[in-house]
Parts: sequence; C-alpha cells; structure tokens
Amino acid sequence: MASQIKQFGNFCGLLYRKTPGIVWYTILLFNLSSLYLGYDQVMFSALQATPSFLKDFGEVKNDTTLLGAHQSSIMNSVPLVGKFLGCAVAAPINEKFGYKWTVFIGCFCQILGIVLEMATKNWGAFTAGRVLLYMAVGLGENVIPIYQAEVVLPQFRGFFGGVYLLGVAIGSLWASLSVRAISTRTDTKAWLIACCQQFPPGVLLLAGLWWCPPSPRWLMDKGRKEEAIQVLRRVRAKGPDQEEWIELEVSAIEESLEYDKSINTGTWLNLFQGNNLRRTLVCSMLWVGNNWTGNTFISTYATTLYIQLGLRAQAFNYSVIKACITIVMAIIGMLMIDKVGRRPTLIYGCAFQAIFLFIMGGIGVSANPTDSGLRMMVACIMLFKCAVVISLQFLGPVVTAEISSPSTRRKMFAFACCVDVVTAWGVSFSSPYMLSAQYANMGAKVAFIFAGVSTVFVFLCYFFVPELKGRSLEEIDELFAAKLWAWQFSSYKTRGLGRSVVEHYETGKSLDETKVEEIDEKTVQTDVEVAAVHTIGMS
Repeated sequence: MASQIKQFGNFCGLLYRKTPGIVWYTILLFNLSSLYLGYDQVMFSALQATPSFLKDFGEVKNDTTLLGAHQSSIMNSVPLVGKFLGCAVAAPINEKFGYKWTVFIGCFCQILGIVLEMATKNWGAFTAGRVLLYMAVGLGENVIPIYQAEVVLPQFRGFFGGVYLLGVAIGSLWASLSVRAISTRTDTKAWLIACCQQFPPGVLLLAGLWWCPPSPRWLMDKGRKEEAIQVLRRVRAKGPDQEEWIELEVSAIEESLEYDKSINTGTWLNLFQGNNLRRTLVCSMLWVGNNWTGNTFISTYATTLYIQLGLRAQAFNYSVIKACITIVMAIIGMLMIDKVGRRPTLIYGCAFQAIFLFIMGGIGVSANPTDSGLRMMVACIMLFKCAVVISLQFLGPVVTAEISSPSTRRKMFAFACCVDVVTAWGVSFSSPYMLSAQYANMGAKVAFIFAGVSTVFVFLCYFFVPELKGRSLEEIDELFAAKLWAWQFSSYKTRGLGRSVVEHYETGKSLDETKVEEIDEKTVQTDVEVAAVHTIGMS
C-alpha cells in the first residue's frame, strides 16, 4: 500500500513538473465541448420524462401524457445523424485547416442548435436542434483525443485522455441536477431552463480559443517545421538540453512522417490496407463495444426503465447518483490507466459488465420483483456503469487516437466515430421497442442481450487489443510493423528515436547519456524501418 501511494505521488509530481500551463489551459478549454455532450445526452434522457416537457411535446393516452414509442425512438436516435455528419466532415477540416477551426465550427453549430431547441414546441423542430448539437459533438469528439495524443507526453496520454470523459461526466451530473430541480414543474419555462444552460461551454470555448497552440505534429505534416519547434518549446517543460531534445523529437516526427508518406497516400482507402486494416478494426471494435454492451442503453433510457419498474419517485435521484459514479470512475481511470495499462482494464471491465448485466436480467425475469430485487437491479446498473466507464467508454477514444499512423490518424478517428454513431443509433432506435408494452415489453430482461455481447468482448479484447501504455506515437508504428500478437506488444523492445525521447521524459536521462548508449549506431533509422529490418532478420 505504501509503495502504491509513493508511486501515485511520483506520478502526480512528474505530471506537475512535465506539463506546462499552456497544455493544461488548452486541454481544459477544448474539453468544454465534452461538457455539452454529457449535458445534452443526460439532460434529454431525463427531460423526456418530466411533466413540463411532456405537456408541450407528449401525447395523451389513457389519461397519461407520454412520448409514444415511435416519437421517443425518433427524438433519441435521429440526433445521431448530426453526430455522423460532424464526424464525416471533421477529418477534412482537421487536415486542411487544423483543429482550432474544427472547434470554432462546432461552437457555432452548438449555439445555433440550442436556439432552435428553445424556439419551438414542435418535437420535429426540437429534434432538428439536437441534430445541430450532435453535429458539434461529432466535430469536438474528432479534435480533443487526437490533439491530446499529439501534444502531451506518452506517459500521460491515458491521464489526459480521461479529461474528455471527465468533462462528459461533469456535464452529465450538471444535467441530472438541473432536470431534477425542475422535475415536478409543469410550466414551459421549466424545460427551457434546462435547455438554456447549454450555452456557457460554447461561449467560453469561443472566447478562449485564440490562445491555444496548434498541434506540432499537424504543423510538421504541413511542412511548417519552424512553427512546430516553437510550439514544442511552449508545450514541453523547461530543462537541461531542452533544445537538443526538441530537435530530436522533431527528427523523430519528421522521419516517421516521411516513412509513412512513402507507404500511405493519405486516402480513406489506406484505412483498409496493410497494417492500417488491423488498427482500423481494433478502433472500430472498441467503439462498437461501448454501445453494444449496454452503455448507450443505460445512458439514454435508464430513467425510463426506472419509471417502468415503478421507481418514479427515485428515478431522477438515481440519474444524479449515476452521474456522480461516472465522475469518480473517470478520475480513477485517469490516475490508473497509465500504470495498469489498456489491455487488463478492458478485459476485466467487460467481464464485470457481463456479470452485473446477467444479475440484472435475472431479477427482471420476475413479473413482480420484490423491493430488495429492485434495489439490487439499481445497484447492478450503477456497478455496470463503474465497469464500462473505466474500460470501453474511457479507452475507446484514447486507443483510437494513439493506435493510428500519422497520415491516417484523423481519418481513422473519424471512421471509428462514424461506426460509433451507427451502432449507437441502432441501440437508441430499437430500445423503445424493446421496452414498450406495445412491442417486446422486455423491461429489465433486455440486460441479457447486452450481457451476452459483453462476454464476447472479453475475448475480443484479449485477442486483438494491444498494450500501448507509455509508448510514443512513433514507437507504435514500429510495433505494428513488427507484426506482433496483441499480448506481445508490452514486452517488445523498440529501438528507434521514439524510444529515446520517451526514456528521456520518463527518467530525465540526458542527451549525452543517450548518445553513449547508442554510440554503436552509425545512422539513425526511423522506428518503422528498424522494425522491418528486425522482422526480416528473424524470419
């Protein structure tokens, strides 16, 4: 225990010393866009069950006002079309104009979407406003994880990747508290108050965007080497031999880009060629898992399920508790993921998801669960949320941003996000029909479906997801070029420039020490070329 506390203290101290203020500023500012993703998702999930919203948008059936299965399905699933469009256009905007312009366009879409939501009592027009909001989400989602992966040091990539999820979690808690405060009101102002609170993140992001530095890797890709060096001077901590190490890091990036461009043309087709295909499949698998193992269902329809189970009095309180759990687990994930690693977290996370979902489904088999059974069911939902937050939800964006090659990074992330949208849409569209008494009327038994998928993902993560903790983006290219099994990545010793840079930032090793260790190397080869030579020699 004492050693773990010491390791935690060392990590926090290293994080403080090695991360300049401008990096914190930019990442925290960019992650304001994650606030409105978390806010809107949870806000509407709860809002659609409130009297004020149902009075203006619902249908009266048997003296009860509610959203019909068709209406609920459309209002929850169609906004994902906006997210799909945002993801689809994000890659070309990122590549041509840079990440800041993508964020700027996203802020504009977000503000316009909120205005449209608040200006209508027509559920179709309200849904159109949410489409614009989700377009902003798609744009932001394609900036934050990639920008963080390209700017921060390798040993902190997991930590800063978790800031995005933490932003989503804080937005979710904010929404849960907001809707809970108006949950008993019947006047139109109640749901308008909940909607208008989405304005501040977009406005603050627009105001602070000017001072954010561009990605040095994006600048290098555009041939703007001197600007990239200037940015690295801002985003790397001061220290001995700083200029020499920055030059070495620039050389590693430059050579990686040159080699990558020699084998990739930078087209969308490259995602499905060579070792890029393997990377694309791993990324897509994680995003599919986040939706098909039950996270989308719980995030979107948990409040509706609580009410269906007769827990209306506590439904909104449970939403607040679930949001608090997400925040706690996001913070735990931020602090542990760079130590524990990606693979074990995903494997055990999916296993626990399956266990809790099977228990939940088993209780739901009974037509009239006891009070203790209902409490156990709620506990399983909360425990499931703990498992999925720290595994698939946390690591999907992190792994996607770090696993891709330089020329395909923005396209691969956009593709993975589009896969996420399509699979999330399938869950969002079908769930009302699975829950509705007019159709499948499965209730809590729907958990069996997601439990089965979670079980499958335990094995998928074991056999296909590689361990990438602490590796530089340049090292990852070498690892994939070596054609290793997923479980071999963690033990493979890379031998290129990228490894030298990582060792310096991890141990503080000086440039002279590195030169002594590598004095037998006559020429510096790129990470990927070294792996290719090594692989040929072993065959």
